[in-house]
Amino acid sequence: MRGADRGARCGNRPEDVRPTLVAETVIPVDRIHLRGAMRGDYSFAKGLYMATMRPLLEELGAWDETEIVRRFRGAFRLRDGHVILIGSSEAGWLQVRETRKQIVLVQIHLVPEYREQGIGSHLVRRLLAAADARGKPVILNCLSNNPACRLYRRLGFKVTRRDGYKLLMRREPSGDRREMLSPTFSPSV
Repeated sequence: MRGADRGARCGNRPEDVRPTLVAETVIPVDRIHLRGAMRGDYSFAKGLYMATMRPLLEELGAWDETEIVRRFRGAFRLRDGHVILIGSSEAGWLQVRETRKQIVLVQIHLVPEYREQGIGSHLVRRLLAAADARGKPVILNCLSNNPACRLYRRLGFKVTRRDGYKLLMRREPSGDRREMLSPTFSPSV
């Protein structure tokens, strides 16, 4: 399937919403932890980002390694980053930036053997609970051919803008903020 065709599935048109199974967490949630990023994590985060983005961008005909490295360097902020741990194993990278008005899911990437086990879903849901408690929307960018955009749609994100092969997605806060139990998104999940 061509990238443009796959990416169209993540739009806001009703015909784009296909029924899918919501993944249950295969990894017990008590084994999923976040560790605040340290200087030595840059190589891990960059390597995972490059390995994740390369096949998606090649499919779109947009792979330019120099440009991708430049983008990663520009987005990487140690203070916003977390290594996703399953037990003591490094399973992924999460980067979240909070401003006065919104929360930005900058990056979430999982090592291949930990994908499609509900880990990303669990972490994004925790982030959304924290955003709801603060009354803030969550925004993110997603490549139009990234399978993760289906997850984001299921979790209430809407496409607010298309920029070439990228989708800007936004999820407004929901629920009564006074009833939220998790007002913070912290390194301990």
